[in-house]
Amino acid sequence: MAMTLKKAWKIKLKEGFFKTVDCELTLDETLLIMTPLEDHHHPSVELEISEIVEITMNRKVHNNTEIEIRTNQFIFVAQLLDPMFEEALILEFHGVFQSRFQVI
Repeated sequence: MAMTLKKAWKIKLKEGFFKTVDCELTLDETLLIMTPLEDHHHPSVELEISEIVEITMNRKVHNNTEIEIRTNQFIFVAQLLDPMFEEALILEFHGVFQSRFQVI
C-alpha cells in the first residue's frame, strides 16, 4: 500500500485589521484547506478548488510573500511564513489553478 505525502505550507491568515491566525495550507484533488495550528476556536477554511476565482502571490509587498485567494463571496489574505518553500508553492498553485493563478 503506497503512502502519499501531503504537502503543507505554513501561512499567517489575516482576520481583521490586526489579528492573524497561524495556519497550515494544504491542497488535495478538490479542496484548498487552511487549518489553524493552535487556535482551536478558529474553524478550518475549506474551499472547493472549482469555487476559487483567482489566486495571486505578491512578492513585492512584505518581507513574506502575500497570498490572496478570491472566491465569488470572499477574499482571503495570508502571508507565507517560510520563503524557502515559496517556489514549491508557486509550482503547486500553477499546476492546480493554471490561468487563475498569477505571481506579481
